[in-house]
Amino acid sequence: MVTQRELVKLAGVSAGTVSNVISGSTRVSEDARRKVLDAIRVLQYQPNLIARSLRTNRTHTLGIVVPDLTIPFFPKTTTAARRNSESTICSRSGIAASQSLRALLR
Repeated sequence: MVTQRELVKLAGVSAGTVSNVISGSTRVSEDARRKVLDAIRVLQYQPNLIARSLRTNRTHTLGIVVPDLTIPFFPKTTTAARRNSESTICSRSGIAASQSLRALLR
């Protein structure tokens, strides 16, 4: 797995510049941005989402528990959720919706 340190070496810029380019900051010169983006392309860099979530304490994961996926409302809801989040975990509880609601309100 390619690290940001490797991007720094190949692009010849600072670690802060690489971080700013990856995060989408506009505080980077076009020349530096181009160097970093070229290094990302050459090394086929992919951000480590697990490391990012540990650092930021955010997973950008949506968890959904539904009582029964055969009820037409729930598949539509989970499909919409998957379109609008980076990561979605869907599970079937196997219990009635009223029981699920009571469990959540405890």
